[in-house]
Amino acid sequence: MRISRFLDALLATSCHVSARPSVPIRVPFQLEHGLPTIKATVGGISVSLILDLGGGYGLALTPPVAARAGVAFDGHSHVVGDSAGHTHTARDYTAAHFTAGGLALESVEGGEVIRPAGFPWDGYLGLGLLKRYLLVFDYPHGELRLYPAGASAPMQKECGSTRIPIALDQGVVVSSVDTDRGRLRFAWDTGSNLDMLRPAAVDAPVAEKDGPQSLVLSRFAMGGADFGPVTEPLVPFTAPAVDGFIGSPFLRSRVSCVDVAHGVASIRTPPTPPSR
Repeated sequence: MRISRFLDALLATSCHVSARPSVPIRVPFQLEHGLPTIKATVGGISVSLILDLGGGYGLALTPPVAARAGVAFDGHSHVVGDSAGHTHTARDYTAAHFTAGGLALESVEGGEVIRPAGFPWDGYLGLGLLKRYLLVFDYPHGELRLYPAGASAPMQKECGSTRIPIALDQGVVVSSVDTDRGRLRFAWDTGSNLDMLRPAAVDAPVAEKDGPQSLVLSRFAMGGADFGPVTEPLVPFTAPAVDGFIGSPFLRSRVSCVDVAHGVASIRTPPTPPSR
């Protein structure tokens, strides 16, 4: 299970990439260990990155990879934390010459990310960059499509007419969800390979045996559309101050549009192909 970087400081990118509203920037991804993973280059080296709405930096790299990429540290640092309450000090930097699919940036501001032994990625591409676009996470086709923020026609075409309010709260993209256990606040987190629900939010006991127990929510409604039933593992995470996570398990059978700058999202569930 991934421990999210919700307290990372949000940093902006230093370069803009334009696109005509009808022509998206395309970034292919694959699911690795349940997480959307892109192949990219930064500073002339190849890197493997998670697409992570739960990560605050525009581009986060582990210290060894940041050194190989020749990033320019700016002398500033932040104490960042994860959902288990662990903290570390991360140095801020500017990375040069970033490319991923059709996305090309002369420079991106970011910071270090500390990962446990065995972590198979070099870092993540996070909210500091992604919040500048209308994001289309097309899990069924393994592609992230980037449109200008506020582009209403692409959102309608890609994800339909449902509109889900979202808000950026202390660096976390959140939505209110109406469930059979009441209204709950969920964080959108493509960097989580679990959908999760805090046990205290539904007065459920913390499991004492190995592995999380689960709760089935028969109703899971956002923007007037009901996506239930959903099965939510009960995980007593520490941060952020939300009731649960909308992670890759929920998103991977759907196409999701997320426009953080304009506070709106939409979700389309493609029809299931007929069995042969």
